[in-house]
Amino acid sequence: MSARDGGFTLLELLVAMTLLAFLSLTLFAGLRYGTNIFSKTQAKDTGLNAARTAERIIAGNLARLYPKYVTVSPTEAYVDFDGTEHTMSFLTTAEPDTGFLMHDTLEAVRDGATFSVRIGTTPELARGGGTTQTLLTHLSSVEFSYYGIAGDAKAPAWYSSWQKQSRPPELVHIHVAASDPSAPPLPDLILAPRIAADVGCLFDPVTKFCQGRR
Repeated sequence: MSARDGGFTLLELLVAMTLLAFLSLTLFAGLRYGTNIFSKTQAKDTGLNAARTAERIIAGNLARLYPKYVTVSPTEAYVDFDGTEHTMSFLTTAEPDTGFLMHDTLEAVRDGATFSVRIGTTPELARGGGTTQTLLTHLSSVEFSYYGIAGDAKAPAWYSSWQKQSRPPELVHIHVAASDPSAPPLPDLILAPRIAADVGCLFDPVTKFCQGRR
């Protein structure tokens, strides 16, 4: 039996340990890369799921928009829909249909250095007892815009505000941007209110109904 049959030489042990160290580093790097990819994918899915949930809630409320007229004079009235760049307020019919109206307010709220999008709902005739739900958080900017025929315009266009108009907007555009520059961009929401005001109505402030058509 030779001396080599009794074990490994020091050189062989050093080579084996070096190869094992290289393999460990490779495996660790691969594991960290996979973990980073998983975290980014999970964050992207979370953001997209939040955007889809917000779209579903806002679209559902706009689908029940109620074009109630606010009387200014016996011959002038406008739809109770008030929209600015950061706030949108309108009436909706309650679910299930109970005959009650709800007052919804969708707004961008500053939360420290970022913005959140919240929706508040209260009964039309109540001063309290409403609910507030946060739809999106950690946003760097929020912008609302409105598409339709406003005032005496002849053709529809996009506007940064929609106030004291004879009809609701045809479309509502909500643009949001995440505060984290590495986060995936959130999709814009373009929603259409499904209930339109009867703009040909000759409004009667006494009966609150149409008395003929223009």
